[in-house]
Amino acid sequence: MFAKRLSIEKFSATDGTLLYGLLAMPGHGRPRTALLHVHGLTGSFYGSTAVEELSVAVTRQGIAFFSIETRGSYSIKEFTKRKGAKETDFIAGGALEKFEDCAYDIEGAVRFLVHHGFKRVILEGHSTGCQKAVYYSATQMNRAVKALVLLAPVDDTNFDRAKFGRKYDSVIRKARLLAGSGRYALMPIGKDPYTVVGASRLLSTADPKNVEARTLNYSLRPMGYIARIRVPILAVFGTDDSYMAVAGIDPKFAIERLRENCPRAVDSLIINGTDHGFTGKRRLLARKVAEWASEHS
Repeated sequence: MFAKRLSIEKFSATDGTLLYGLLAMPGHGRPRTALLHVHGLTGSFYGSTAVEELSVAVTRQGIAFFSIETRGSYSIKEFTKRKGAKETDFIAGGALEKFEDCAYDIEGAVRFLVHHGFKRVILEGHSTGCQKAVYYSATQMNRAVKALVLLAPVDDTNFDRAKFGRKYDSVIRKARLLAGSGRYALMPIGKDPYTVVGASRLLSTADPKNVEARTLNYSLRPMGYIARIRVPILAVFGTDDSYMAVAGIDPKFAIERLRENCPRAVDSLIINGTDHGFTGKRRLLARKVAEWASEHS
């Protein structure tokens, strides 16, 4: 069940890409703080993990909740970019997006909120949304963003290395070869028909030379992007997150690394018996996030 006061809003990324978002408002009054939710890879603004539960719990605390579409929504999707009176279409989606473009999407959403009277923004991401929230916060430093919430901030780079195992080097070589043929080249991975990823998108997380691969790489010393964060952080993990199944990198280790590198306070929560999507514990997750957001609003 979503919060009752809902509206679909249209906003523009700062490069002109037109996007949508779900805005939930408290039952009464005009809040000064909004929690901005960034979905994970191939997610959506209305179907992201815990978005329903968060909309209810956050608005009960007197905070608005804005869940946004990004150009990483779904696997492959057509988007429209507007420049003046001219509109052009382009293809992106989770399989083809360029990671660094997330800064345009998030900054556009923050500006939308500020334009509509919100004074404080708490930026929250799930899964790949965590990398995007960290990268944005480290590079843009918009003063309206006062805190950061990371839900399942997994280390994609070390997970990819563990997943591919002995095939890792050959996968990277093949991906680089395909990526050189154009940005729309798809990488054949496994037999699952739902696994669709562009070669460049795979390299974005799997190749440690890339920005996304360095954003939440817990084995890096130092973690350069985390070191640039100037706002408090809440990091939430599930004990059964399969994406944390990497030798030596468990939630406790990840939290230690975040605290070692971030110059501001890092609060943490480990929820027992739940997975990457917080299955079965989403109401608990939403309540804890809403309470923390209220303390930082």
